[in-house]
Amino acid sequence: MLKVHQVRLWSFAALVFVGALSAQCNAQDKASALASVGMQAKDVVLSQFVLNKEAAEPTTGKPLVANGTWSASESRPTDCPRTTDTCITLIYSVPNTSVACQWTVLLLGDGSGGQVLSENDDAARYYLAQLNPLDSGALVISRPLPVYPQALRSKAAGLNLVLQAKVGTDGIIESVQPVGGFMTMISKGKAFLAPTIQAAKQWTFRPFMIGPRAVKFQTTITFHADEGTFSKQGSFAE
Repeated sequence: MLKVHQVRLWSFAALVFVGALSAQCNAQDKASALASVGMQAKDVVLSQFVLNKEAAEPTTGKPLVANGTWSASESRPTDCPRTTDTCITLIYSVPNTSVACQWTVLLLGDGSGGQVLSENDDAARYYLAQLNPLDSGALVISRPLPVYPQALRSKAAGLNLVLQAKVGTDGIIESVQPVGGFMTMISKGKAFLAPTIQAAKQWTFRPFMIGPRAVKFQTTITFHADEGTFSKQGSFAE
């Protein structure tokens, strides 16, 4: 009887060990899966948003740093649609600050990309949506052309002027800067800079929405100088 009892005890201990090992493996598998979808969601966010260099973090008085910590929540956000696709809350936090940027991200089933469904106040403050010209073009309400001096007509052929525009939540452009190869053509393109920026600042857009929130975004605007207008007086039109 003693041997039978010992065998039963050993059998019970083995079952407990196997159960604990299985639970540990399941926990590790769950953590690994969460880390994997978190990385996918991070890739989605960073492909669609950039740090807003003009938004200062109160603790440091400087723009938010890019070496913070990314994490994903285990619970499914309430604003996720009813779908079998993975939908998570992605969080970006920075040590020694109160900043916690959050996005609800819906991942495509094949893992090739995803969609940001919503973001919190910190994400809206410290990150800018980044729209390609096609997507931002669909939001354009008005797009006046530059007016160049008549004397520049002969220099306009083949000159493309690329500007980066930051657009506010109301669809009004907040800032414009030249980018790309424009400044490398300084001898030919410098005279076109002021009228081109002046025209770009007058562009207006419909607000860009992420969920119920209008958010700031940045995009590029390309002007083809030979498609602009030229004032006969050789100066800006009044």
